[in-house]
Formats: sequence, C-alpha cells, structure tokens
Amino acid sequence: MIKKELLTSTIWAYGRPFARTFSENVRFTADGKIENSTSSNLSFWTIADEALLIYDNNHQLKMTLVETTPGRFEGKMGINPRFLKVNNLKHAARLDEMLLDEQVENDSLRSERKTAHAIIQKLNFKMTKLSEGKVKVAFLLHKYGSVVAMRDLMLRLQVDERFELKVYTVPWVIPNGANILPKLNDELKAAGIAFETGEPDELAQSLKTFLPHFIFRQDPWEDGWHKVFSAPSLSYAKLNSIFYTVIDNFISDDTAQWMDPATNTSPYYLYGNVIYGTLSQNEKDNYEKAGRQDIADKYHDVGNIKAVSIAQTEAYWPEEMRDFKKKIVIVAHFTIEDKGLQFGVLGQFFDKYLALIEKYPDYAFILNPHPEFQTHNPQKYREFVQKWEALPNARVVADRGMHALVKAADLVIADGVSILYESQILRTPIVWLEREGHKKLSQDGEALMDGVHRLTQFDRLEAEMQEILTNGDTLLENQIANTAKWLHQAQPEKQIVEELFSDVFETL
Repeated sequence: MIKKELLTSTIWAYGRPFARTFSENVRFTADGKIENSTSSNLSFWTIADEALLIYDNNHQLKMTLVETTPGRFEGKMGINPRFLKVNNLKHAARLDEMLLDEQVENDSLRSERKTAHAIIQKLNFKMTKLSEGKVKVAFLLHKYGSVVAMRDLMLRLQVDERFELKVYTVPWVIPNGANILPKLNDELKAAGIAFETGEPDELAQSLKTFLPHFIFRQDPWEDGWHKVFSAPSLSYAKLNSIFYTVIDNFISDDTAQWMDPATNTSPYYLYGNVIYGTLSQNEKDNYEKAGRQDIADKYHDVGNIKAVSIAQTEAYWPEEMRDFKKKIVIVAHFTIEDKGLQFGVLGQFFDKYLALIEKYPDYAFILNPHPEFQTHNPQKYREFVQKWEALPNARVVADRGMHALVKAADLVIADGVSILYESQILRTPIVWLEREGHKKLSQDGEALMDGVHRLTQFDRLEAEMQEILTNGDTLLENQIANTAKWLHQAQPEKQIVEELFSDVFETL
C-alpha cells in the first residue's frame, strides 16, 4: 500500500532513470495537487490500489506509477516507452552527493555546497511545517565530564513527542582522544540518554540521513573535530551552541582562541544560528571591538543551563571512604607542563600532597583528575594513580565528573580552570593553588575569584585547610552573589525547546 504521508512529507524529483532529471523540488500536497513541476502533465495526483496516478492540468490521466523500492515510483508516460522515476530526494534540490561531501576542496565547489546546504535547510524546514512533522535535533559530543551542560535539554527533547532526537558520540581529535569515548558513553548511559557511536564517516552519513533541523556541537573549536563535523560540513542544518562550561571567557583571550583571523570569529559561530548563553558587558565590548556585533546578536539569554544542572547535582563519595572525619576532593588540571594554559600543579606538588595525606589519616582525600589528564600525560597519570592509591585514606575517582564529588566534599583543593567558578554553584569552600605564570584570567574571571581562597604557596595549604574545616567558609556570600546571574531561570532547557519548535513552525 502506497502511503499518502510519504508523498506529502517528502521532496521529489522526476525524470528518466539513469538519464535525465526534468524537475526537482516537486511536492505532493494533501489536497491532491502537484507543486513545483515544470510540466503541465504533472498537475494532480491520487492513489488507486497499488498505483500512483498522475494527471495533467485538464485532469487527464498521464501516468500510472508503481512503487518499485521505498521512495521510488516508476511507470510509463502514455504510449511512450519512457520510464518515469519519482525519486526521494530527502537531501533536497539538486543535491549531488558531491555538494554534501565534506571532502570538497575546490573553492567554487565549496561555494556550490554552501548554496546547496542553504537550500536543504530551507526546504527541510518548509516540508516539516507543511506536513506537520517532527522537529529533528542532533547533538555531537566528544568531551567526557561536560555532558551536564546539555543533559537536561537532551532529556527533555527525548520525551517530547514534537521532537525526534539523535545523539552522536565521536572520537575527539587529540592524542589518545579515543580513550575518552568509553567514559563519555558511560556518562550518557548513566543519564538515560540514547546515543549512537562509531567511526566519524559512518556517523556523518547517519547524521545526513537523519537530516536534522538543528545541530548542537559540543564546542566551537574546529581542530578538535573530524572534518566531516566541521562547521561548513554541517551547515545543511541550523547550528546552535551551548558552551560546555558555565562561561566561555574565563581566560583572558578565550574569545580569541577560536577566532579565525580571516573572519575574526569561529567558523562554527560564523555559520551558527543561536548561542544559548549570557554575554557579560566585557564580552559585549570585546565583540564590538572585534567588529563582530553579528556574533553578539546570536546570543539568547535563557539563563545558564549548565549552571542550573550543576546546582541540582546529587552528591557522590566512594562508599569505602565515607567514614572518615573530613572529605577533601583535589581536582587537578591536565596542563602540568610548561606550555598551554599552565594551571596544573599536581606534577610540581605531588610529593607534598602525599605527605599532607599521610599527616591526616582521619581525612579522606579523593583525587579527581581532569578528563584530559590521562590523554595528555599517560605515563605520569599511571604513576600518580599508583602512588596515590597506595595510601589507605586516598583514592582516585576518574570515572565520574567533578561536581558530584564537590557536592559531597567538605573542601575542594583545585588548580584550575572551570572548577574555580563552577564549584561555587555548589557552595563548597574552594582553595585555589595558583600556579605562577598561568594563562591570565579575563576581567570576568578575576571578578569571580573573590569566591575562592587563593594560595600561591603549597606550604600555606595546611593552615588554610584547617581554618576552613574548623570555622567554615568566609567567602560563602561571595559565591552566592557570583553565581546568582546564572541561576535566574529555573528551567532554561524548557525555553530552548520552545524556541526550537517555534523556529520551525512559526517563522516560515
């Protein structure tokens, strides 16, 4: 049985099989009309038994077609032995696979691809609205420990019958990046989020077949993604963004880090549709100075979805470590070498940490290394874990994000970066062991540091630790004030969902 819904919800082309296409963008309307045909012989349609009947503008029968394969109808036109094929062009008008192929190197072909992607995007939205179909949303993830930034949105979309959701986990293009994928997948499983994983080319093809209206890619940096997931390759959908940390300008030149000198912005942001986040005045000024007001205008302030998710974190502490007098979590950044951000101090102070742990046998010390620590420093990582776990009151927890541990802890000792402000949301006292020569903080970053206890010398850590554990945190009110602006909207994911739906059904 030929399904009417297939005809009315799909874009079609017709012509001679393996020879020539005569019309593209053909649409079968629910009231029996054929739109966008270049021939008067294709004006009306109906279904009779197992056949698709095509009539001309005088309602004379011109073609009788049968469905030879899903999405393909063939038949004869009058007595002329010319087969007619109406083929499912799900990827839209004049869509040569070449134009959807991210391998295109020639500038003129790249320009054609951009034009083709714009057509796909427009027609995909139009057909969904006309057929009252579902809004399709895809997420591309490669970072472990940052799913919380999008978790509540994915969970809401997963159960909303107006939407169809696909989540893809892909290898991160960094040294040993594939090692992160199993942890990321486990994180999604624990959250109850369905996902697909596999090789980049296979997932890219699955994504094209899904043909989403919106894509959320986990971060804006092009060099961390396989080229099949580059911004130009994904531009057949609207590219939306939720930054994977609570703020994206903690470091002084974070904005510059993803800017392309030729365009003065990130390709992902340049191609992008909406950035869900709040711009500080400093960020607004920076975009204005850079001549990129167009990027600033893409920000939608719906509250801070990651901050709200963090605030709802359930505490976790390893069962065998729960009977100790105090719980201390040490969150270690991966940049322990003399390059990059240079926040990490674990390599510099590791032996001193071990001595401190041995001095307080009634305190539990959990080491929570940054998700990238193992990939950047595999040999050091193994050495640190072995020595740390040799102590009876010390454990390494690397299979959970930091927030659940921070929620359970009496004190956080950290060296950077996002932990320094994200932990303030959980109202846990934070001591920052600040490394000399680290990447400078932005004005906004510096302002947030009045919620942490800053130390530049490890020898002062013990006294500071005891003061906080004995007398409480004198900076709690600062933490509350610093994070209030992120928590003003209780359910930002709800507003995002409604914006996505409206973008398809109310703006065309």
